[in-house]
Amino acid sequence: MRARVLLAALVAAACGGGAPRPVELLLDEEECSLCRMAVSRRPFAAEAVTPSGAAHFFDDIGCLARWTVEQPPPSGTGLFVVDYATGEWLDATRAHYVHAERLETPMASGLAAFGSAERAKAEATGLGGRVVDWAAVVAEARP
Repeated sequence: MRARVLLAALVAAACGGGAPRPVELLLDEEECSLCRMAVSRRPFAAEAVTPSGAAHFFDDIGCLARWTVEQPPPSGTGLFVVDYATGEWLDATRAHYVHAERLETPMASGLAAFGSAERAKAEATGLGGRVVDWAAVVAEARP
C-alpha cells in the first residue's frame, strides 16, 4: 500500500502537477486513513489526494469528513467520493449527499454521494433521509 501511495506521488510530480485527481482504489487492499478499517465497499469509499500526489483512502464518507476536520489537509488537496448510483469518482465538495439512518454504511455515517441533485432527492425520499451538501457533512463531523 505504501508503495502505491509513493508511486502516485511520483507520477503526479512527473506529470507537472495540475489539480489532484482520484487514485484508483483497490478494494480490500487499502485501509481507511482515519479508522484503519479495510476499504471494502466502493459505494461508500472516499479519498483525499494532496497536491504532491499522496493518497489517503477512507471506507466511509463520514471518515473523510472527520479527517478533514481533525487534520486539515494542505491547500489544493482534492477530496473525492464515489457516486452511489454510478460508481464514478466525484469532487466531494460538489456532490449531493443523502443522509439517512436506514442507509447502512461501513462506519454508520448514513451518507451516500450522488452527482445528480435529482437522483439524491429520489434516493432520500426512498430512504426517508435528507439531501445535504459537503458543508453540512463536514459540520456534522465536527466533535
